[in-house]
Amino acid sequence: MPQISRTALVPFSAEQMYQLVNDVKSYPDFLPGCTGSRRAGIGADANDGGG
Repeated sequence: MPQISRTALVPFSAEQMYQLVNDVKSYPDFLPGCTGSRRAGIGADANDGGG
């Protein structure tokens, strides 16, 4: 599976950044070209599309 890695200094706390990344269902609202999003993983709620 391809992986992307990037490092950046941002004016937000680690908690704020985690909340942003974890809010998968909102990706289409702020990522240009993103028309949908879903979680894929292990667990009962892995594909619920939200955080």
